Amino acid sequence: MKYRLAYNKSDDLESSFVKMDSVVIYDNGSIASTVQSTTRKSSQVLVQISNKKAYMSTFNEVLLEKWNNAHSNGICRYKLKIKCKRLPGKLNFIIQSNSQRVQNRRTPETFSSVSMPFNKDKFNFTRLSPEEILFKVAQGSVNSHSSSEYLSNCQSDDFAVINVSPFAVGHTLLVPDLSQCRPQILNGYAVKLAIHVHCLSQNSNFIIGFNSMCGQASVNHLHLHFCYLNIDGDEFADGLSDSRLLIQQPLTASKHLSERCYLCEATPLPSFLFQVAFVEEIGPVADDVAIIVSYFVKENIAHNMSIVRAPPVNLGHYESPEKEQCLVLRVFLWPRKLSFTRKTGEVNTGAFELSGHALVPEEQFDTVSEEELLLRIKSVAIPDVTCNEIVTQVSQLLNNQID
Repeated sequence: MKYRLAYNKSDDLESSFVKMDSVVIYDNGSIASTVQSTTRKSSQVLVQISNKKAYMSTFNEVLLEKWNNAHSNGICRYKLKIKCKRLPGKLNFIIQSNSQRVQNRRTPETFSSVSMPFNKDKFNFTRLSPEEILFKVAQGSVNSHSSSEYLSNCQSDDFAVINVSPFAVGHTLLVPDLSQCRPQILNGYAVKLAIHVHCLSQNSNFIIGFNSMCGQASVNHLHLHFCYLNIDGDEFADGLSDSRLLIQQPLTASKHLSERCYLCEATPLPSFLFQVAFVEEIGPVADDVAIIVSYFVKENIAHNMSIVRAPPVNLGHYESPEKEQCLVLRVFLWPRKLSFTRKTGEVNTGAFELSGHALVPEEQFDTVSEEELLLRIKSVAIPDVTCNEIVTQVSQLLNNQID
């Protein structure tokens, strides 16, 4: 893996937002370890053989060091104390209690549609304190600059900022084009950036999620969430056999909708599923997701997205002697009903919950069943007739059959 962290402690160095002491650099063609035994030897591969415990890349080490320092120094509204367990049942939901998040987080903004304009008078990420900024994320050449030279010339406006009401260890917000003040509407650039960040982590417990307005988003300023999810409260669990989410388990795609998009009905809500195993697939997948999201926004369809590392859905595509252990990136995109309000004591229905990791009220932690949790999640499911129409429209859009 070829990427680096650029450091510069100079007091007179100004970034486009605050003084920075680090930038995470990624290079388009060299962002992950490679597996040579593949049918596409000419491509840079993102496939990873997972035969170790959760992997600690330099990205993970620096992220957790900075996150833990901020957390220890009182930047968050509370010290993270959570407990997790896996619910009995066929879907293997993981549930978590975190009463402090429910009680102490900033009151989520209320939205009336998926496409409300940015409002500078509401809370947004231009109001963050410098202590909340962990680092910038920037693309650059791995070899052409020294750290100080690159940092001094870095024009990136993409920031990783700590979530002051953390859901889990390392809970951070990825804010693309922060100073542009874009509304909470996912675009191709943000998806591509998120995939690159996930490649830098290479960790099986790492998840990136996005919630649209009316889809559990709480701030109308473009951002995604990422953190490390597990079931024992430690920074990392001991591998996929113990900690994998519902969307990391073996899944069967119901229908092949386009070159890169599948319909997956093995999740509690039907989802559009993409796989990323090669660097050259990142851009096309991001573009396809953006096409679908543009359609959702036009039709006022709320949605959520999650990115995880997991075995490929179609293992036959990767010729490796250890193909059963191969991990690629899965990108899930869920259309769902609009949600206008949040009730205290109610299970959320955001990206992490749809992925199989649900925050439940403290009083329900010991009593909630898989059936009850599934019923709550399915309460935001789009009716079958409408869902079928959405699938048809998405297939036609991705196959260039309609504008």
